[in-house]
Amino acid sequence: AAPVATATPVFGTATAPVVVVKGKGKGWKGKGKGKTEVIEVPPLGVSAVGIPASALSKHEGVTFFGVDVVPETGASYRVQKRYNDFDQLKDSLNYMAPGSRVTSDFPPKHLFSCEGPKLEDRRHGLERWLTRVLNDPHSRGLWCLELRQFLEVGGVHTLPGTLPSAEPPIPAASAPVEPEGQVLQIAIPAGVSGGQTLSVTVPDGQQLNFTVPPGVSGGSELQLWYDPVAGTVSPLV
Repeated sequence: AAPVATATPVFGTATAPVVVVKGKGKGWKGKGKGKTEVIEVPPLGVSAVGIPASALSKHEGVTFFGVDVVPETGASYRVQKRYNDFDQLKDSLNYMAPGSRVTSDFPPKHLFSCEGPKLEDRRHGLERWLTRVLNDPHSRGLWCLELRQFLEVGGVHTLPGTLPSAEPPIPAASAPVEPEGQVLQIAIPAGVSGGQTLSVTVPDGQQLNFTVPPGVSGGSELQLWYDPVAGTVSPLV
């Protein structure tokens, strides 16, 4: 896999977190004791992340940030995320843990287009914010599933260089088949001698001229080489 240019280490435990979620059992509306549902989720499984400047791309006017992910096991990979994807992640994490200050240093929205230095500031800010989130204790608890989905941990990722092309390759045009030359046999008319010019009708209907070679006289037979590409006939002597 291609090396990750700006990967930032993420520190945390590899043990599987346990998320406790309230269930809708008896007592949910205040009658009796409420039930809880204990859900075990896989560990975050991420060693480092990075959003290199070289990984920015634009499709149909929308900017995508390439997030390089180094998992604890397996090959590194890259996922493409929009600014709105980060913004939705931030809102989801804040909803689950309102007191976490997860919104405090999130890059702000811009009234107009985000280009040039503004885009670079946004890229750097998203990288810094994502790293802080992944180092937060909540990333190994309440936020773990949400972060795994965002970073597509455990998914099947296509390595660079094997991505299907946007358009199918145009098949190479086959070279036209050139007509082959052939031998023509003619009878020299009476009274014709070497050095004179005769005209002969070839298979494609053209009339081509050639010079009767020396020593050939009327009444004899002569073989001609017809070249349909060059459009010539030549005596074979």
